[in-house]
Amino acid sequence: DFKRNISIRLAKIMINLSGVKRGDRLLDPFCGVGVVLQEAGLMGCNVVGVDKDKNMVKASFANMKWLGKEVNNWKIVKGDSSQIDKYVSTGFDSIVTEPDLGTYWKKLPGDEEAKKELKRLEKLYADFLIEVKGLLKRQGRLVMVVPVFKTKTRKRMTMDFESLSRDAGFKKFEICDVKIPYVYNKRGSKIDREIWVLG
Repeated sequence: DFKRNISIRLAKIMINLSGVKRGDRLLDPFCGVGVVLQEAGLMGCNVVGVDKDKNMVKASFANMKWLGKEVNNWKIVKGDSSQIDKYVSTGFDSIVTEPDLGTYWKKLPGDEEAKKELKRLEKLYADFLIEVKGLLKRQGRLVMVVPVFKTKTRKRMTMDFESLSRDAGFKKFEICDVKIPYVYNKRGSKIDREIWVLG
């Protein structure tokens, strides 16, 4: 599914920003086909993925199985990330994920359309941040994507994610030589991605 499948390049950037090392526990609460899980698993991390779409869970499971003995500590759960604590325990070194990025537009949206969609996503993201705060270890990092919509009027619109994360008790994580949020754009894409690192 084109909407749920992040690129290997993006997954690697996000995992690097998370600072995980061999033996660390990493969670992807919107795991899709498991790209983040595969890449982190190959680095020797213990990975857990959650997705509410049974086809994604199936695909993710098949992809992890395909890696065979190269990755041996992994778990994939079908579940809704708005109630993530039902499916996973606490104590993760890192949470790395690309959540719902909103409507897949075939054409650039108008300003009002983009505003409306951002309002909907803001609520989801705010709830998600509160939900996952307690799952991280004290020094753990959350690395997640926030969409930036390009509109017909050539505006770039996004949510006030810094305030949302602050309200949930997170702080922006400063990384030397990397400006956070890190902006990731793919040629031809109707949205850009801001990669946030929170602690």
